[in-house]
Amino acid sequence: MGNLSITSYARTVRAITGHGPSGAYRARFRPKAGEPTLCTCGFSDPPPLQSHYHITFECPAYYRGAFAPAHLLELDPFPLIRAFLQVNPTAFTFDDLP
Repeated sequence: MGNLSITSYARTVRAITGHGPSGAYRARFRPKAGEPTLCTCGFSDPPPLQSHYHITFECPAYYRGAFAPAHLLELDPFPLIRAFLQVNPTAFTFDDLP
């Protein structure tokens, strides 16, 4: 993945695998902790679970341009994923939890 910093590399791996800081992660692995799991973006009522899919494709808090689920089926989706992460510097970081 080129010359990514360790932080950029970690965020890219989180975006690709869906394993990282999100409300869905908290709901699955820390259900008794009582931590927030719903996104506060106002996308829908009731609020959606802050999931990998929601962050990447639905949440109005992020800019995605023409990035769509079908792009993940491309032979090399990594440039699109990296572009999404570059314009959304808090996506898939611990600073962006609900």
